[in-house]
Amino acid sequence: MKKLLFGIIFSGVFALLLGGCSSNQEIYISNSGEGNIAIDVELDEMIVKYSRDLLGGFSNIPSANLRLFDIEKIADTVKSLKSVNLVQINSDSPNRLHLEFTFGNPGKILKIKPGEGIPEPITFSTERVNGRIRKMLRIYLVRENFGLITSLVGMNGSDIVHTFGPQDDPYSKEEYLDLMEYLFEEYETPSIIRRIIRESEIIIDLKIDGTVINYSGCSVSGRNVIIQIPLLDIVTLKDPIEISVEWE
Repeated sequence: MKKLLFGIIFSGVFALLLGGCSSNQEIYISNSGEGNIAIDVELDEMIVKYSRDLLGGFSNIPSANLRLFDIEKIADTVKSLKSVNLVQINSDSPNRLHLEFTFGNPGKILKIKPGEGIPEPITFSTERVNGRIRKMLRIYLVRENFGLITSLVGMNGSDIVHTFGPQDDPYSKEEYLDLMEYLFEEYETPSIIRRIIRESEIIIDLKIDGTVINYSGCSVSGRNVIIQIPLLDIVTLKDPIEISVEWE
């Protein structure tokens, strides 16, 4: 283990950082840059049981009645983002979260404050090339901007992000799997724990108006751009994860 895990106030949403979930996101971007996002998060049952046991120890609420997603906090966080309008948020079962919002410009959703010297996680640009408007979307994930991305679930700056997210001295994949095995040893067998973590991923289905002309770090089918990022790659992040797509 690289560090002892003491003094942490746990939240159900921390499961997003452990890799014990899958996230599907459908994004549409129009030619003007406006669009909408629908996010669905599903936690594995192992995560649900573990989270309830932990949270139950910090409250007098029966574990079966505990909410694993703080809807009000997430809604307030999304509403505070620039260029964003919240459309819908709900959690119809303990292991699921659904979130929808519209945006005016994807590059303005998660902005770095001037002078911080941290790379922007999402940029969107347009330029005229041979009389046509070319659009470019770029996702650039590094340790320094990871906390900003987790602000979408109301966890920016939390101890949980610092502990379970990418480290200055990164975990290897094997070290992270060992850590997860230790945390969940009472809930599943080692082989199942490792399979759950390895299979957890973020899937983004990006729909655009136009024809894709260049792309990197993703796959393309017609006007659909598919981005798949294993969560294990994020929590053990060492080198930047970079994805880009250009269309006109």
